[in-house]
Amino acid sequence: MKSRLANPGKRALFAAATALALCSALLAWPADPISAATPTQPTTQSATSLYMSNWTDSMNIWMASKLSQNDTGTYGPRIGEMRISNDFNTNQIKDYSGFFRDETHSVKYDQIHNFNAQAYYDDGGILRTQYLDYSGSNMPVTVTKDFAMVPNQNFTVATYTFTNSSASAVDYNLLEQIHVNNKTLGGTNNTNTGSYDSARNLLIVNMSGSGQYYVALTALQPMDGYQVANDTVSDTARNDVAAWYTFDSNGTVKNNASVTAADISVAFQKRFTIPANSSISLSFVATVRDTLANAQSAIDTARAQTASYWFTQTQNAYANWLGGGQTVNFADGGINETYKRALIAIKNSINPVTGAMPAATNPIAYGYKVWIRDSAVTAMILDQAGFHADAEKYWYWLKDRQSADGSFKTTFNLWDSSYVSFVEPENDSVGIFLIGAYLHYKLTGSSTFLNTIWPYYKKSADFVYNYIGSDPYGFGQPDASIWEEQTEYNTFTQSLYAAGLDAAQYMSRAPDSRLLRTITTACPAKFGPTSTKTIRGARPACGIPRTVISTGPSRRAAVRTPWSTPRPTPLSYTA
Repeated sequence: MKSRLANPGKRALFAAATALALCSALLAWPADPISAATPTQPTTQSATSLYMSNWTDSMNIWMASKLSQNDTGTYGPRIGEMRISNDFNTNQIKDYSGFFRDETHSVKYDQIHNFNAQAYYDDGGILRTQYLDYSGSNMPVTVTKDFAMVPNQNFTVATYTFTNSSASAVDYNLLEQIHVNNKTLGGTNNTNTGSYDSARNLLIVNMSGSGQYYVALTALQPMDGYQVANDTVSDTARNDVAAWYTFDSNGTVKNNASVTAADISVAFQKRFTIPANSSISLSFVATVRDTLANAQSAIDTARAQTASYWFTQTQNAYANWLGGGQTVNFADGGINETYKRALIAIKNSINPVTGAMPAATNPIAYGYKVWIRDSAVTAMILDQAGFHADAEKYWYWLKDRQSADGSFKTTFNLWDSSYVSFVEPENDSVGIFLIGAYLHYKLTGSSTFLNTIWPYYKKSADFVYNYIGSDPYGFGQPDASIWEEQTEYNTFTQSLYAAGLDAAQYMSRAPDSRLLRTITTACPAKFGPTSTKTIRGARPACGIPRTVISTGPSRRAAVRTPWSTPRPTPLSYTA
């Protein structure tokens, strides 16, 4: 476990979950009139990777130049992944990046892996990023790039702000580029087609040749140039040269309008003047869609409004979402801010189709694994914070990952929910499922959820109970647990077994449970609304397993031994 928390992305999501756990635990705490002497301030250590979601069918991942201390890649701050639910397993791009030139001072900032950068979600769901130093030196012009992956829309809006704090104007130059990811490269090397649509000021790559989709980039203001390129071409005399080479050479691009190649990049270029003590903003829209018509429609929708409009729409959507949950109002405003931002980071990490959640926002060390334990705890936090729809989608996803014996494998793939081998077994997830699903029912009172989850819930409770040992300590099945080192009796898992069984006895007495309906329907005379009997070994004719069940005036059933397998010495639980 120690090595997993060394992952910066793991720390980001772990920190978000921890912050929410602490805040959620205090939601019902009486107001404390004592204010903080010094409000909590943001950390100076930025996340190096963050997920982005449109809440429906698309996810992006923003990445810094270095995803870890040992990252030797040549990319800079960028959108490193753009995925669509038609084929979530395939990242449709290599990178979506910006390159700069300070023409006034004759300085190029186009080896962008030399940039340090920071990124964070603000309270309105806007991903704020800033280019910091370049090769250890600060730039005279401050550059920020803010992203709005607009909820329930099919595009991402990016707005640069270039700020000149000096007393003299600065001539600046931008290259905005998407390099697509042909999944057949290195194999069949299928070709795709890129083109420029002047009516929409749109660069688009048709990737159907490699069995993929349409990647599009539009500028929301006039640009000086565009380039549709074969990204393998570095000869600046050729019309299909990759845009970076001419931009690096002289700050221009070739205005090539089409290309057919296996490796394609598309780019816009603009040179502009930033007045003294002023700022200039430039905005772009990117999308991945399954058909040309859908890509054009997404771009047309985006272009019908300003970038500012879409940022406001994003902020309103997140305000409405946050308003549907629990709020906190601490005297320390920094904690209030942390609570909201942590929720937003988690919301953006949820697979919008399945409800699964990655264990880390940084894929460099652990790929796209969903740890059953970790994500179940996050779902519990979402429930405590009042976001029951998001939590419920996860609980339904989790039930479908259950093994035949009621346990769960450790990790699954975020994109297609397939099993991914890792340390086994980690049965703390079983106890957390029992606790979390019961918590969700308790908070929502949803009979639909209860009756849908019950067969899986019962199976997990049986798994815990049936493995309780006959030794004096009554331990449950040993496992690798949260430490992931060796199979042994871990306190963490054993305590979750006990807490899970405790939750299960309450779940079984829920008024809407199938267990209760089976009892009262099959044996109405024996289990009437006023019955207080305790039945041992119910008659098979009643369709009830041999068990110990007590009923009361509320017709609620309490399971006091296993649901299916009789044991010589039944356990006894009390409410």
